[in-house]
Amino acid sequence: MFKKQGTEEPQGALRTSTKTKPAVWIMRIVGSYLVLLWSVFFLIGVKGTIEGKYVPSRAIPAGAFLLFFIGLFGWSIYRSFQKKV
Repeated sequence: MFKKQGTEEPQGALRTSTKTKPAVWIMRIVGSYLVLLWSVFFLIGVKGTIEGKYVPSRAIPAGAFLLFFIGLFGWSIYRSFQKKV
């Protein structure tokens, strides 16, 4: 019947760092490190494949594998910063 006004944050708001547990921050840091590392490996593989160092029949599945995990871990890091309703 009555709407709450001005006390709630928008649904997509970021969490405040004071309420986040240290274990969550450690997982975010480890996940970010892995995403960065896999991204570098992916770019090295793309460069090597273009230059002819790697066989495309092996490089394409490896690249797809890396892209899958980059997306998976990147999405989980993104979701960890979203405020739960």
